[in-house]
Amino acid sequence: MTLIEVLVALTVVSFVFSSLTTMTFDALKRTKRLELQDKMRNYATEATQVIYNAKDRNWNETFGDTAVLPATISNATITQSVQGLIKYDTNPPSITKLTYADCHFDEEDKVLIGPRCLETASNETESVTNKKIFGRVIVRHDNNQKEFNENRDTPNDVSLEIIVACIEGKCLGNEYPPFKLSLTIYRTSGPQ
Repeated sequence: MTLIEVLVALTVVSFVFSSLTTMTFDALKRTKRLELQDKMRNYATEATQVIYNAKDRNWNETFGDTAVLPATISNATITQSVQGLIKYDTNPPSITKLTYADCHFDEEDKVLIGPRCLETASNETESVTNKKIFGRVIVRHDNNQKEFNENRDTPNDVSLEIIVACIEGKCLGNEYPPFKLSLTIYRTSGPQ
């Protein structure tokens, strides 16, 4: 009889410990996922700060007709928007051009696709390439909508979208949904 009681007690204890172990691992996975999503939001916030600093330094150099994110381009389409990425080889960081073929956000797979997408990753993990899982693309949208609304594309405002998403092959877009931040910037004070 004692042997049966011991076996029942061991079964109950093992069931409790296996449940606790499973719950602990699930909690750790959720925590890691939330941590990475928070990092995505921070990457978008950092990009916003770089954009505002570039705006204050020189509007025409960043958003003018011949700038990194030009005010007017010919044959702009929704699928081939004016794009940029943040480069850290200057102080302060700068925005440089990025073509659609080099890297773009794929709406279906929710990832960044292209040969230069690794360059869009934050400088935080520069020394460890395999830890670069999120990229960041800055897309100018007001050029695409000029034909629908003439007032949208003026020399004194810019509509941008910052997209932080998984780089193709580094993580899955449905596991870490992309973070999109839309903003409109107006030409204000500063050397412009």
